[in-house]
Amino acid sequence: MFNVRRLTVRENVLQMAFKQGGEFGKIIWKSVIDEPDLIAAKAIYHHDCYVTFSRTTSTSAQKRAQPNQTHPTHPT
Repeated sequence: MFNVRRLTVRENVLQMAFKQGGEFGKIIWKSVIDEPDLIAAKAIYHHDCYVTFSRTTSTSAQKRAQPNQTHPTHPT
């Protein structure tokens, strides 16, 4: 487990959740969007999970970028 130490982690996670799309992306997005300062909130994460989510997001975004596929909508 790692403590969040950079404010950029929040924006990175929000961007990855948006790219991920689907129900899982929405869950992640909703859990982070209302917390403007993850450092002050003493947020923690599993390094392996962060890396896996990042890789999964990259793959999902590439698949959606192919022609004739719709782009994800902003989770609300």
